[in-house]
Amino acid sequence: GIESFQSIKTQIKTIEISNGVTSVGKNAFSSYNITTITWGNTLQTITENAFKGCSEITTVPELPTTLTTIESNAFNGCTTLTGITSTTI
Repeated sequence: GIESFQSIKTQIKTIEISNGVTSVGKNAFSSYNITTITWGNTLQTITENAFKGCSEITTVPELPTTLTTIESNAFNGCTTLTGITSTTI
């Protein structure tokens, strides 16, 4: 599972949510040093705390039109994040 990456999470800078993925799980990338995210065109849900504490994210690319839910605190603690764009939510 995602726990396999806990020891190197500060080294991971780019996350690609591939086509076919419908949900980013709870705490999936919490406290990672992510600077770049790309979304697949099948994403439907970003769950609670999915990107919590990712303080190096400054922008999030436009969310896919398939996205219907962003749960609470999904981007909580992303202190340098300046905005999120969506045409559907």
